[in-house]
Amino acid sequence: MKKIINLSLCLLASSLLLLGCQKSGGNKESSLPDSMSEEESSAEDQHKHKYSSDWSFDHENHWHDAICGHNVIKDGAPHQFATEEITDAHGTYNKYTCEICGYVYDDCRTKEITWVNWNDEKIYSEYLEVGVTPEYDEATYGVPRKHSDDPLVGYEFVGWEPTIVPVTEAATYKAHFDTCDPYYVVRWLNWDGSVLETDGKVLAGAIPSYDGDTPTRPASAEQTYTFTGWNPDPAQPVLADTDFVAQYNGATNSYPIRWENYDQTLLDVEVYEYGETPSYKGTTPAKTSTDPYYYYTFKGWSPDITTVTAAQTYTATYNRLESSNQFIFELDGNNYKITGLKGAVTDLYIPAQHEGKYVTEIAVNSFLSYLSSIKTVQFQSGSRFTTLPESLFMYARNLQKVDMSNSMITSIPKQCFFGCDSLVTVVFSASTTAIGNYSFANCIKLNTSYLTGSEKAVKLENVTTIGESAFYGNTSLIKVYGSKVENIGNWAFGVDGITTGAERFTHAYFLNQDKQITIGHHAFAYRTGLSTFSTRNNTLVSIGEYAFMRCESLPEEGLKTEYCTFIGKGAFHQTNIKQFTINIPQNGSYAFKGCLMGVGSLTQLVFSGDCRISVLYSGQSEQAPDYVGSIQNVIFRPTTSPYIYSNFLSAYTYTYNGSSSTEVPNVTHMTIYKGVEYIQSYILKNNTKITQIQFVGTIAEWNAIGKNEHWNRYSSLTKIVCNDGVVNL
Repeated sequence: MKKIINLSLCLLASSLLLLGCQKSGGNKESSLPDSMSEEESSAEDQHKHKYSSDWSFDHENHWHDAICGHNVIKDGAPHQFATEEITDAHGTYNKYTCEICGYVYDDCRTKEITWVNWNDEKIYSEYLEVGVTPEYDEATYGVPRKHSDDPLVGYEFVGWEPTIVPVTEAATYKAHFDTCDPYYVVRWLNWDGSVLETDGKVLAGAIPSYDGDTPTRPASAEQTYTFTGWNPDPAQPVLADTDFVAQYNGATNSYPIRWENYDQTLLDVEVYEYGETPSYKGTTPAKTSTDPYYYYTFKGWSPDITTVTAAQTYTATYNRLESSNQFIFELDGNNYKITGLKGAVTDLYIPAQHEGKYVTEIAVNSFLSYLSSIKTVQFQSGSRFTTLPESLFMYARNLQKVDMSNSMITSIPKQCFFGCDSLVTVVFSASTTAIGNYSFANCIKLNTSYLTGSEKAVKLENVTTIGESAFYGNTSLIKVYGSKVENIGNWAFGVDGITTGAERFTHAYFLNQDKQITIGHHAFAYRTGLSTFSTRNNTLVSIGEYAFMRCESLPEEGLKTEYCTFIGKGAFHQTNIKQFTINIPQNGSYAFKGCLMGVGSLTQLVFSGDCRISVLYSGQSEQAPDYVGSIQNVIFRPTTSPYIYSNFLSAYTYTYNGSSSTEVPNVTHMTIYKGVEYIQSYILKNNTKITQIQFVGTIAEWNAIGKNEHWNRYSSLTKIVCNDGVVNL
């Protein structure tokens, strides 16, 4: 609800009558500000006053002030208030607004008091009753502070402007500062943030000092700590509030690890750092049985081995096994043969003896009825088994571990563990020299025969022959070691096409010291992750067709093929090899026909023997780019046969759709090393792409080489670039 209040009309009338320009001694008193009206200005002044468009006002009146420099006003009059009743958090009160000039006041008993910093940034505001004297809440908001751009100049809070008075209207108090020498707060904190010491008033530019005891940090199970100083460096002058944090050097703790036998006999003791995983490095612990009907096999350690966090003792534990009551036996001459099982068996322990006689044979299909229950197979110490029947554990789908280390088995027969798709670990006998065909094919989880730290690998310690498809389709293989392997059969480690898991197989080491190694066709086909294939320098002599097909991770420099006498068609099909070396004996070049088919990345080919490169293009013209079309650089480094034979890089003729055509190899650079004795005719016949030959030797050495009179005939050669100059042709 609004209503108009007209303050004394007589005030208005008298005000209007009294307005006028001042003359000396002629100003009239008025309830309005002391001034004179423009109508009353002296004629002598001959002046036209100018007035502000904004209203000026006090609690009772409003007017327009002159802006021409004279002390006169215009339109002076009392306020005409409209009243509005307000109800809010402060209660119910009236708000008065002048409808002429907009002046507002109210009769609320609480007024907003605002506290601001030197830069007018609000600290906080509050509402106080009229008549109450405001007090700044220092406990909550702290003493106001003023930032200085110069760390050596400070500001000291000295009070508030304007002077604090009891509340009559809303008011704003602004923090006031004087310049002073700046002081800063320095705290010394420990590693965990706890306060060790506080220096509350450090003069700017002074060097702080810590006066407490040397800080310490409690040792943890992992580390022992030594105090090394503070961060930041307290040697620098203080130019701001600063926290210095104690720094420590942590040294990893070490703990003794004891290995004890079941009877507390000390087997070994080692010291490990915190976080390392201990491993027992002694001989396998043993427990002697006092009852011949039972024997003990090492089971593991108690407690389970974990990373080192404190001193620990591990005690050997054992399986107590009956030597022979699981089996059905048949006496065969002077030894026993196992012919069956008496029931389902989880852990199959094959005894060395039965009733005082050796057990030396297992009949075919002896375990067939209970294959699904077998999880582990182990041979008793002293076993005289030298062989096993074919397919003995074929499709034993729950079999997880086989340990033949106590046996004398010389070969793993055909399909012995075929399709054991839960088999993870196989430990071979030291007597095993041959892995039979398909013996571990489709064992998709097989990846371990020994562990070194966390490394998983299949170790073929004394194996010389790996049969056809012996590990075919195994998608969990990671690494293979074989220090005596001589023959790797067809598809031995291959998989059939791009198969999930095939990329896990990354390393193959066949480091035979003095025996030649032959690799069958598709032996490592589609092993896309195979990045390391290591042999001794002169041991790899034969590689079958497509042996490394799709081995996309092989190194760019290829394998050590310098001593190969045969490399089959497509041996490195769809690999990323860029460099390749072939040692081709005299008249043996066709042993390498098509060996580089599909190696689209190959750019450099080194011949360490004599040959004709044309045989590597084997096929019709449109097939040539799929063979060695990418080769740009050919290097001839003679070894035992110091001749370059006719047509070495000549254009070659092919027949396609009944007609003959000629194609020039894509090679653009040819290098010949010194040591060549003779160059036969037409080595670049009709070759238009090679215009010069790089000779690694002197001009004299080049001239000393015997050459057929037509050696460079029908070629585009113009010069021979030697180490000491150029021979122009």
